[in-house]
Amino acid sequence: MGASPVSNDMNRTRNANEPAGAVGTCTGSRRDFLHTATFGAAAASLLAVPGLSVIAEPSKVCGDPFQSQREAAEAFLRSYYASKDGLDIDSFVLHWAETGIRAEDHVLGVNCGPVTDRNGIRASFGGLFPRVGTPGRFSKFFHATGDLNYGVISEFVDVSGTFFARGFDLMTVNVFTGGLISHYVDHWDSWQLAQTDITGSGDPTTTPDPFSPTGPKNSVPVALQLAPVHANGVPRFSAPCSPPIPSPNSASAELVQYVNRLHDALSNGDSGPVAALFTDDCLFIHPLLHRGPPGYGTFCRGIQVRGRNAVASILKSAVHLLPDGENSILERVIGSLAGGGYQWRSGGIYANQGLTRQGIFGATALDFSGNRISRMSVKFDTFHLTQDQRSAIEDALDQACLSTDEGL
Repeated sequence: MGASPVSNDMNRTRNANEPAGAVGTCTGSRRDFLHTATFGAAAASLLAVPGLSVIAEPSKVCGDPFQSQREAAEAFLRSYYASKDGLDIDSFVLHWAETGIRAEDHVLGVNCGPVTDRNGIRASFGGLFPRVGTPGRFSKFFHATGDLNYGVISEFVDVSGTFFARGFDLMTVNVFTGGLISHYVDHWDSWQLAQTDITGSGDPTTTPDPFSPTGPKNSVPVALQLAPVHANGVPRFSAPCSPPIPSPNSASAELVQYVNRLHDALSNGDSGPVAALFTDDCLFIHPLLHRGPPGYGTFCRGIQVRGRNAVASILKSAVHLLPDGENSILERVIGSLAGGGYQWRSGGIYANQGLTRQGIFGATALDFSGNRISRMSVKFDTFHLTQDQRSAIEDALDQACLSTDEGL
């Protein structure tokens, strides 16, 4: 989970003279901005087609020394989500460590729970699966980056009718112990949901679903209702854990060093060294690239830009305003140079916002091509921003788009 020059028309389609992938670009841009129509529920259905990737994979490097780790991480997470989506509890629990499991969700406030074990996972998900009811209608895997020796950050969709009336993207930080999941933290953006799911206004329990197994005009009941996320429009609050739960790195020394360099520049508001770490054809995904009211679709191209020039322009204009930018605090590093990322907490103007009112908590996933970032995906709950903060970022992005057009 705007005014010109960034298109405000989220339903614009590509004209006959535009290259594929250039939908929604800023007027006159030759490369970068991909603000466009959302894939919405259609994208979730496309994931059922074997081998189909909704977003093109980043560029690869021949003879990549980390390719085997990347393939192993993706294979594990594909298997994990296939079991979850298929409601196969016996297969699902085999992806988890035997003991010492911790589960967190820093949008809903499930962040201070007790340590459990594989039997606890079986009990919690085993109770949920029958309520979902229909195999293939739960969680759709999308992307994974990481290293099974340390941790993997995965991205997926929970489809409409699982926890909310509308499907939504999630990013999960998975810490591994002995090659199995021992700790996971969910990050997502409630701004992606329908207004009823966010605030509780109206009936949040059903939604028209064109891909409903019972027909496009039927509403889909929600298996486990979690709405409203922010009752009456008040940002959700959850007390900080007491005592605080440690969040040590689960990463190689090389990735810790790399992320420290990246994040130091971001936190200092120094966009130049950050942009220099990206590949020329990098993909950058950020929820605050969305313009307009809640309800943007899954796999929304309106929150993506392609190319280092675009990323450099965005960061130069907005790094001092983004919660994951200037004054942000690095919380934990996950993975290796095969892939991974980090968790962060906002500071500065956002220091007293977020779930615990100690900063907005989010995650950033990183894919690498050689020693450069080929894909960066950021996820956090943008509902915690005020409208003034959101408007200031939109104004800065307008300048970024102008700068990008003028500089190409």
